[in-house]
Amino acid sequence: MTGFVTSTSAIYSFSAATEISTDVKTTNLSGTQTRVVAQIQASGTGLDLSSLLLNGQTASVSGIADSRTVTSFGGPTLQSDYMAIWDIAASPLDDYSLAFNSLGPHMSLEAVRIDAFASDTAFVTPASVTAVPEPASVGTMLALTCGGGVRWLRRRKSSVEAKRS
Repeated sequence: MTGFVTSTSAIYSFSAATEISTDVKTTNLSGTQTRVVAQIQASGTGLDLSSLLLNGQTASVSGIADSRTVTSFGGPTLQSDYMAIWDIAASPLDDYSLAFNSLGPHMSLEAVRIDAFASDTAFVTPASVTAVPEPASVGTMLALTCGGGVRWLRRRKSSVEAKRS
């Protein structure tokens, strides 16, 4: 790992590209097919997707699942959620090595989640990584839509009453 841990528990480097490597333990899995999914959240400089490797292998599919502008210490910055999926036609190993780099200095690595699965049937590999709204954001969108509808009805009712008088 290059970089240092910040007060917000992110990993950051201001002078060089951030290099991360970690072990993925999968000792309790059994099956003839293995899937490993890595989800990474970072802001600032982007993640180098070509450097995202599991035991030296590129992902079956990888990409940016979501991006948004957030306010940070230095002002507005781009925060991105990356996802990579490895489908391996073999029984799971006891552990894997995940490695990746940023495209340059000033990437703040905020979160990493790695899940591993095993099955006796092949996994269906998606054609691409797509964003799926979280349940909380779906509820917020629904509330805003309903609120807008109520406001429209109130305005319509007051305009009808104004025309009558």
